This record gives sequence, C-alpha cells and structure tokens, in this order.
Amino acid sequence: MNSGCTSVKSKNDLYTKCKRKTCDNSDFCSIHLKQKKKILFDSNRLSPLDSCNDTDIVSLERIYYLENNKRVLAREIKQNFLFTYKIEVNGQIFQRTLNILSMKSLIDCKLLKDPFSNVPFPEEVINEAKEKIKNLKIKEKKLTKTEQKSILITNLLRKFEEVGYIIHPEWIINMKKNDQFKWYNEVVYLWKDFRIDHVDVAINMFPSLDLPHISNTKEFELKILKLFND
Repeated sequence: MNSGCTSVKSKNDLYTKCKRKTCDNSDFCSIHLKQKKKILFDSNRLSPLDSCNDTDIVSLERIYYLENNKRVLAREIKQNFLFTYKIEVNGQIFQRTLNILSMKSLIDCKLLKDPFSNVPFPEEVINEAKEKIKNLKIKEKKLTKTEQKSILITNLLRKFEEVGYIIHPEWIINMKKNDQFKWYNEVVYLWKDFRIDHVDVAINMFPSLDLPHISNTKEFELKILKLFND
C-alpha cells in the first residue's frame, strides 16, 4: 500500500509530511524525487509551534505569533536554526524553543541550564544542540564582553526571581565599578556567615572556604558576574 512520500512538505515546513503519492519504486513523490538534498519527515521532530514560549528569552527574537488564532512561525530566525527541546521542571514537562545560536552562547559560557527555569539541561539536550551546531557548520564566534555580560545578567536575575526577588536589569547594567566592589565584598561577608551556619549546603554550592579573590582588572565585571551565577 502506498504510504505517501517520505519527505517533509517543504524546506519551509519541516514539521508536516508531504501528502503526495510516491513514484513507482521510490519513497518520494515526483517533486521531492528530483531534489538533491532530501529531508525525511520525522514524526518525532518537535515543532516550535507547540512550544510554550513565543520568544527566545536570550536573543529576544520572536519564535511564532498568532494570526487568525493560529500560530505562525516568525521570520526572525531561520527555520533550520530553531532548536526545540523538552525539559522537566518540578515534575512537569515543558517544551521550549531557542535560536540554536542562543544555545551555542549558553554552551560557550558553560551556562548549561534552561534559561526559562534555571533547571540544568539534560545531557541529551546538550548533545542534540551540539550536534545541530556541528551539522549547521556554525563558525566559532567569540562573544563580545557585552554579549557575555548580557547572558550572565539574564541568568543571574532569573535566579533572584526563583527566590522571590524581582530586580530590574538596569540596576546591574548601570552599576559603577566601585558599586560592584561593594556588592562583591558584601557577598564575601555573607558567604562566611552562611558557610558557618550551613556547612553541608555551602560545600555543595561552593566547596572553598573563602570565595576567590577578584582583582581590579578589565575582566573584573565578567568575573564577578560569573562568580555570582555560580
């Protein structure tokens, strides 16, 4: 029995199977048979349209929008650059979508956590992202200081939100170096008290007795934000 063409509907619709009949002795219809690079339909491929986020929280690019009460993919991100994954948060499964470049930024910065929930990415999600990055032949791009800072601040603010503190990003973005030193020194002071009162918890969070000394260099701002994220 002819089960239909095994290709996707089109390169612009990777999540729908072609409904045309196959040619004789072929798994493809007459149109897809002629294509040099055939894309097989995969029923397990996650559709970005089924994700619970309509925006990439890292790059702030739109994933999809509503048109006549129907979800339609936005054009801000190339379709083959959309990376969709599932993650469990507090016993519930959520489907998210990010630009693969956002995923690459998180991986490069070693922030291997779902930016929506701060839950660590399952190993298979990280491996899938790395495989997609490899297949797309995305060239290595060194993140600018501004890009690194943006990712670290976004992740840090999310951690504050998890414990009930809503902080506007401008508060951190506009901090002077002197204020950053005061903030760092306050955290060092709090850490010592916390480690005395909650030794087991503290060791799991950060094994060292003292927080590392951060000198006044050009990288001070990034180092302090990385430390606070840890």
